[in-house]
Amino acid sequence: MQGLLDRVEGLLEDGGSGGSREIEEEVLVKHAIEKARQELQAARSFFENVTEEDMVDHAIYSLQAAERKYDYLLKYARKMGYRQQFLWGQTIRKEEG
Repeated sequence: MQGLLDRVEGLLEDGGSGGSREIEEEVLVKHAIEKARQELQAARSFFENVTEEDMVDHAIYSLQAAERKYDYLLKYARKMGYRQQFLWGQTIRKEEG
């Protein structure tokens, strides 16, 4: 996960003004959350449909990893001050505080 944050920070450091950097960060965080949500859905589907006994452990580990990644990104977004609406595709403004 640290690699993801390093890449995000690297992209942001190349940006221009502070305002556009904040918007760019919001878009990147939102994109990472959406991608993690899709990965979680795929892991759930795989787990629910696995039929080979040898693949059950793999399905469990994949599902647990996807859940942890998604939870981490949600916590990160909340820590950065993004509102619930941001996480669900509506307004993408930070809470003032």
